[in-house]
Amino acid sequence: MLVSQLSADRFDERQLGDVVDRAEGNAFFVEELVNAAAEPGGAVPNDLADLLLVRLDRLDEAARQVVRTASVGGRRVSHVLLEAVVDLGANELETALRSAVDQNVLTADRGGYAFRHALLGEAVHDDLLPGERIRLHTRYVRALQDDPAAGPAAGLARHARLAHDWPTAFSASIEAAREANAVGAPASAAGHYLRALEIRATESDLSVDGPGPVDLVISAGEALMLAGDPERAEAVLREQYTAMGPGSSVTDQARLLVSLARAGSFLDGEQESLELSAKAVWLVPEGLSVVRTEIMVNHAKVLGAWGRVFEAEQAGLEALAMAEQLQRNDLASDAATTLSALLGSGSTEQMRESLRASVERAASAGALEAELRGRYLLGRSFQDQGQYSEAVGWFESAVELAADRHSRWAPYAFVAYWQLCWIRYLQGDWEQALAMTVVDDQPPLTGAVLTALRCTIGSARGDDIGRELAGLRSFWTRDVAVAIHSAPLEMILAGRRGQPESIMDRYAEVVADLTPVWQEWFDARLRLAAVAIGAIAEALPGCSSQQRLALRNPIERLHADGLEVLARRSSLARQRWGPEGRAWETRLHAETLRARWLVGSDDAPGAEELITAWKMCEEAFARLGHVHELAVVRTALVGVLQAAGGDQPQVRELIAAARRTAVALGAKPLLERLGSHRDAGPGPVELTPREGEVLRQVAEGHSNGEIGKRLFIATKTVSVHVSNLMAKLGASSRTEAVAMARRRGLI
Repeated sequence: MLVSQLSADRFDERQLGDVVDRAEGNAFFVEELVNAAAEPGGAVPNDLADLLLVRLDRLDEAARQVVRTASVGGRRVSHVLLEAVVDLGANELETALRSAVDQNVLTADRGGYAFRHALLGEAVHDDLLPGERIRLHTRYVRALQDDPAAGPAAGLARHARLAHDWPTAFSASIEAAREANAVGAPASAAGHYLRALEIRATESDLSVDGPGPVDLVISAGEALMLAGDPERAEAVLREQYTAMGPGSSVTDQARLLVSLARAGSFLDGEQESLELSAKAVWLVPEGLSVVRTEIMVNHAKVLGAWGRVFEAEQAGLEALAMAEQLQRNDLASDAATTLSALLGSGSTEQMRESLRASVERAASAGALEAELRGRYLLGRSFQDQGQYSEAVGWFESAVELAADRHSRWAPYAFVAYWQLCWIRYLQGDWEQALAMTVVDDQPPLTGAVLTALRCTIGSARGDDIGRELAGLRSFWTRDVAVAIHSAPLEMILAGRRGQPESIMDRYAEVVADLTPVWQEWFDARLRLAAVAIGAIAEALPGCSSQQRLALRNPIERLHADGLEVLARRSSLARQRWGPEGRAWETRLHAETLRARWLVGSDDAPGAEELITAWKMCEEAFARLGHVHELAVVRTALVGVLQAAGGDQPQVRELIAAARRTAVALGAKPLLERLGSHRDAGPGPVELTPREGEVLRQVAEGHSNGEIGKRLFIATKTVSVHVSNLMAKLGASSRTEAVAMARRRGLI
């Protein structure tokens, strides 16, 4: 809080985190760092450094030597390593350390030493001459080489870099990456691989065996994807590919293209992934080789994502045959998982049986990604059919496997986790869903996806989510999940505020952002169109008659967009569309009819048609099992039934059911909408002559002031009549009152 107040908008999140980390809770240090606008990892401000270094004045030369040596060691240095580096005898070292600890310069714990405050260590290090630093880092390198158990490879790599010992720095960085991968720290592993790559690139006379630039960048990309950062993976891979000269190895080009295609597919860039993968296939000739096998494994996945089933099967079969000949069980498992998923175009049960076998095969081969993908695909096969308990079982198994293998942010691990969160939300277990969105150390993209779900629940509860939604806008083009879940919330908010133009703007923006990623008539556009029409319907009561008429064309365009999505799906795909797709298909139809009815257009539906549409919608959302949306649909149906003078017992039953859900979920906006409906149903309506006159004037679009002048009565009196007739009709707005009066033949 203090850092944010002091820095205002000067620091980004990374810089704020650095200040907090370096200050270690000391308010004075925070203020000094912020005022100095210190860059992350930059030197300690001079005034603060002078103040901190005063503590060293109380130490003798031996203790100062120990402290200077410790500052080069990092945040914490072991006694064994410090003893090996400092040029002091055991007794003299012990005396010097005791002095440094007693003077609150160092603290001793767990067999090592750390500075009482991190900034003090930085100040001591900054005070060293460049030659002193290099000399001390060189000593650390020798000590770690003599006794590898004295510290991890990452420490050796750091000291070697700062000592300008590039061969040692390179080899140690590779070993540090392997150690990081072994303990489930893929982000750290990626950093070590990239530092090794930098050494390869900048030190032209480096004479040391080890992986080349392509191997290093591919390893870094794989590690970054495991860490849940496919964006950075794609960036480093693309940079390396772009830098390749005309004489570069064809095999290396193909390997980089495959890695790029893989990273792009995790970023929803299927179009480019297909192009990159196809180029890799073209570069490497047919024939038995590991590279060709890797290329065909990935190509089958990409083709399958595009629905090119026959081509995907051919690529998958070729990959599987080569993998088995090469005895590469990991690649064979990956190919088998892809082939199993392709069976979804036929028998669902056959696909599931094949996927189960693929999961077992991948587990035996130790092929983590293939096993995670198989478990995820099995979960989706059940989720898409509304079989949530089975889906949860498979998703949880994927999440648990990833956790056991220290890969919880791996692509298929996270999407399984996300689907678990979504199912909790769908079924009305909002507290559990919210708890699952709060995760430590989450990568930016995954954090944005989880924030979108948190905003979805917040919107339904009437919370102020405007700031969070605005923060998600930059992620629309980076992850489609963020866009398709946060854009509807902006439309809904605009509807509540009575801003129909903003609804159309948000719809156009999200379609423009998602079209390059998918294609123009992507499936989720159906839901977006339905939500947009529903949001406009919510805004209509506050619109003038002229505004309502002007909204007829936008409503029809949205409806046409939804119909175009349906028309472009093959008949087979329509048959395989699960409960969610069918629910939003009925919602599009029902929302369109309601909007036409509220606008009062010539093609407005009759009461029977409108009621039938919303009842079909209610049935569809009940089958989907979407607790909140079902209550929303029932609330809309209540309004339709009341306006048409429908069955009173049915109205009361719907209101009671929707209210129970709204109370259980804490959905305040829904409760407010339900409050405008009378439990007793519509019943006969008797208006006074004056109320009838006022109603007719309202139907013509006149304001209260205009009606008062026309009828020669006070504006306040008009307001009273309008309130009375709305209450008698059971309407929540002037527009709804007019529509309901027309249905009952009152005007």
